[in-house]
Amino acid sequence: MQIGYRSDDNIKVVAQEFLLKYHPDDTLPVPIEDIIEFDISLNIFPMPDLKRNYGIDGALSQDFSLIYVDKYCYDNWPNRYRFTLAHEIGHYILHKSDLEDGLPEINSVEDWVVSAKKIASVGSWFETEASSFASYVLMPSHHLESEFNRILPEIELMIQVAIDNKLTRQNYLEGAIDAMASRLSRIFQVSEEAVKVRISKQKLGDKIP
Repeated sequence: MQIGYRSDDNIKVVAQEFLLKYHPDDTLPVPIEDIIEFDISLNIFPMPDLKRNYGIDGALSQDFSLIYVDKYCYDNWPNRYRFTLAHEIGHYILHKSDLEDGLPEINSVEDWVVSAKKIASVGSWFETEASSFASYVLMPSHHLESEFNRILPEIELMIQVAIDNKLTRQNYLEGAIDAMASRLSRIFQVSEEAVKVRISKQKLGDKIP
């Protein structure tokens, strides 16, 4: 199984092209579930105890027609569910052609899980690429920066209180980023942790005084 590395810049471009094709309206939050089901025509199957029994949140079926997701995640963690979908469609977009020739015959759920884990074992970068794709799709860079700038005055009010209490930027920066991530996560419907990763990658924290 030969899978080529992609730079983060390349993944960002692929994600932008994906959004131009499947979500030209450019609204928020990105309707990833609708894109997958109605535009790409993949089915989504909530599988009971997927995470508990096999240690994975989601995976593509062998014929690339279906995305399995953990049913508990599907029912209870909508932001995590959205990211799982975007992550798996990332594998579909970035890695499908490489994977088609490398998967063994699958005759049971156990065979499928073994194959999914084998794919993941190709390298942590393989999962990192899919997660980067998911991040750029669910949090388009121009929207992330725009919303960050819009919310920043609210955070600056909190920062002023910290400054009035003699706290240094080193003392309050983490709390300010947490507050920003909390607000942005509701807009993009992703986890706060996913937002913080992007704030760091896009160097938006430098805007915090």
